[in-house]
Amino acid sequence: MQSVKIRTLILATILGALGGSALDAILNLGDSFDGELCKPSQVDFVEFDALHGMLGSFLLDTGPGGFTPRMKIVDVSTGDTLLDTTGVGSTLQINEVVFPSSGKYQLRIASGDGGSGTYSLTTGKNIPLDLLRLLDTQQVATGRQFVERFQALAGWRMAVQIRPGVGSPAIPTNVTLTGPNGPIPLTGFVVPIPGGVSIPQFPLGLTSLGNFTLRVTNTGGTGDLKSVIRLQELIPPTTVVEQDDCSLFGPASAISGGSGSRSVFAADVDGDLDLDVINTSRVAGRVEWQENTGTGWLSRTIVNAGGAFGLHAGDLDGDLDVDVLYTSLEDNGVHWARNNGSGTFSTQPISTSMPVPTSVFAADLDGDLDLDVLATSRDDDTVVWYENTDGLGTFADRRVVTFGQNAPLQVRAADLDGDLDLDVLVCSRDDDRVSWYENLDGAGNFGPGLVISFAVDTPRDVIAADIDGDLDLDVAAVGSGDGLVRWFRNLDGAGTFGPPIPAGASPGGHGLYAADFDLDGDLDLVSTALATDSVVWHQNLNGFGTFAPAVALPTSISNPVSVYAADLDGDGDDDVLTTANGGSLDVFWYENRIDALDLQLVIGEGPGASHVLHADRLFDTLVAPVVDVVETHPVHGAQVLLPSSGLNPDETPAWAWQGTFTAQLVSWDPAAPGRPNRASNAVAVHIQADGQVFTESFGEPGGLSLRVETGVDAAGRATLLFLPEAP
Repeated sequence: MQSVKIRTLILATILGALGGSALDAILNLGDSFDGELCKPSQVDFVEFDALHGMLGSFLLDTGPGGFTPRMKIVDVSTGDTLLDTTGVGSTLQINEVVFPSSGKYQLRIASGDGGSGTYSLTTGKNIPLDLLRLLDTQQVATGRQFVERFQALAGWRMAVQIRPGVGSPAIPTNVTLTGPNGPIPLTGFVVPIPGGVSIPQFPLGLTSLGNFTLRVTNTGGTGDLKSVIRLQELIPPTTVVEQDDCSLFGPASAISGGSGSRSVFAADVDGDLDLDVINTSRVAGRVEWQENTGTGWLSRTIVNAGGAFGLHAGDLDGDLDVDVLYTSLEDNGVHWARNNGSGTFSTQPISTSMPVPTSVFAADLDGDLDLDVLATSRDDDTVVWYENTDGLGTFADRRVVTFGQNAPLQVRAADLDGDLDLDVLVCSRDDDRVSWYENLDGAGNFGPGLVISFAVDTPRDVIAADIDGDLDLDVAAVGSGDGLVRWFRNLDGAGTFGPPIPAGASPGGHGLYAADFDLDGDLDLVSTALATDSVVWHQNLNGFGTFAPAVALPTSISNPVSVYAADLDGDGDDDVLTTANGGSLDVFWYENRIDALDLQLVIGEGPGASHVLHADRLFDTLVAPVVDVVETHPVHGAQVLLPSSGLNPDETPAWAWQGTFTAQLVSWDPAAPGRPNRASNAVAVHIQADGQVFTESFGEPGGLSLRVETGVDAAGRATLLFLPEAP
């Protein structure tokens, strides 16, 4: 048995919908493989070819105590359902399915009892002899031909014999074969036999079902010709499967080459409304940005800087584009690179008197609505800031926040005491200290250091984030000494912090960042673990700071150091960025695949009536007037296809149905199947004879507000978009 993981169905974003259904596997009947339903609403798609009259058998087993499986077989070309049945216990066995026509079929695997887990699928087939052996005898005159048409499946070969009929003389012939892609050369395969010709074994070269035409031409003589075509499988059945698991994140994808990248950041550098990537490379001695082209990445140098290390970005000169801050170990410098508007830069120093400048951060520390600069200097134990005196990037001499941190490595600015100005948060390596410094007057005058903890062993990174959902900023830190991530609760919102709370292991931890990766309304953490060459996700399970066991993202990265989160692919969720301080490639990203979140669209035929259309849209009886649910997406909502004849000349929908129905979006909690955690208000949708669409809202929103717009799917069909918004 081939053991593989089958990919969860991931739908395209609403504005770039992909036509058709995403496939999890392509198989030949006779294959066996293992799969997994990661959550109760998941549906796995398996596609295969079948010939008219062919028989198929299926055994779906989820093991002792497993979920009850459900199976549906659909004719892809017609949409007709051949089979829709639920198993008994953990087994579903179908001994015989007769395929009524040749073509593609889709096997859909789902849960029949609200459970989830692994399963094993075994398939078989029985092909009637008349599909494998075609016999014919025809009388042909000189110059005439007879034609045999047949179908074959992937991996099949054919054998052909052309002989004179009983009592007929030998007739010279010419044999040609045409396949799905046109004429197929037979040179070298046709061999003479007594009275005729033979093609002993000819691989048809198919990867899916195909139609063939064999033409036999009489080139001289009159009489009967007898043809025999035999078909058989050339190779054992194989399964082609995209071998992903149920991880939230996909495998790492390389963004740039080179080696020794240290820090990473994401921002729209060129103003084209997508996020690009900025990185420093200590080994290569440069600061770079990677242009996001939408289909790939183009690497561009911002500046050559020996020992480029710390990194941040922001609009330092007030011209509404993203400038870049960086530190250089070679000249002990803090520098900024002015963005000239399209991703070309000119650089200038802020300071060159910072022994081993390890980090830099842009923030408005004096409340004058421009960005100032924070920096740490490891070898003289200082944290300093530079005032942006005119908002144009003219910086004053340094002002010291503290001399008291022993080898400070990371600095951040955040309002830790809730007084609406930015304080300073810093961690230092050699004294295991995590401290904060209060901005006393909002003008950048800082008080003495307030120790949060000495419990983090060799802290490498520190962040401020609302981990427990109480609307104030807590603190989290990662240490390389003991390889742990800890967080500290802001007890009163005024900067009084509690004892360390574990958030999970991160061996050799260096980088740390917070984002809501699973879109459940709370902040998770992601860290880098040098000792295991991994990037680690720490899931906040309940919104109060209880973390699941740490999970390494799918692909190992050589010495990952920095980590950042941003929506790099524009699908509404945060992906993960990291840098590799070793190896031949240095910047990577992991795609967040939360697109498969349990989102449902509830459709009713009128106020009060409801019917659930799941994200998988495969096992529901559609309610008029809905023709199909094109897709559902946790951020972008749902797209519904209604009866229409396309678009009017003014590009408004030409609806073929008029009336009223209701709709509501519901998001379900994967950790508690069957329980909604967010629901929108309901809307009544009125479609009038003139094509106008009016909506009427009723009911209170429960975390989502539903907006309705007209749209067009990838096939140019008129649709309605149901879009969730914050209430």
